[in-house]
Amino acid sequence: MGKRADQRRTAQSTTGDAPPESPEFPDGKWRQQLQRVMLRWFDAHARDLPWRRDRDPYAVWVSEVMLQQTQVATVRPYFERFLSRYPTIADLAAADEHELLRLWEGLGYYRRARQLLAAARV
Repeated sequence: MGKRADQRRTAQSTTGDAPPESPEFPDGKWRQQLQRVMLRWFDAHARDLPWRRDRDPYAVWVSEVMLQQTQVATVRPYFERFLSRYPTIADLAAADEHELLRLWEGLGYYRRARQLLAAARV
C-alpha cells in the first residue's frame, strides 16, 4: 500500500474531529495556525465586494442567493441594482413579481428570485 492509503487509514482510525499530529503542526494547534494563515491571505488578497461592506443580514442573504451557480463578476451589478430598487426586506415583500423578474433578467435561475420574494413575504 502507498503513503496515501496509510494516511487515510490513520485519519480514519483517529477519534474526534482533529487530525493526528503531524511534523508541520507538532503542538496540535493546527486549527489556530491554519486560521492565522488564512486570515493573512484574506487580508492580502480579499476582493472589495459590496456585500462585505455592510453586514446587513438582508443584503448578505440577497448576495448568497444571487451567488448560487453564478460568478461574482456577474452578480455585482445585479446586486447593486437589486438593493437600490429593494433596499429592505419589506420593499422586497411588496414587490411585483413581474417587475422583480425583469430586474433579475440576465442573471438566470429565476426560481431564486421567486424564492427570495416568497421568503420575504413570510
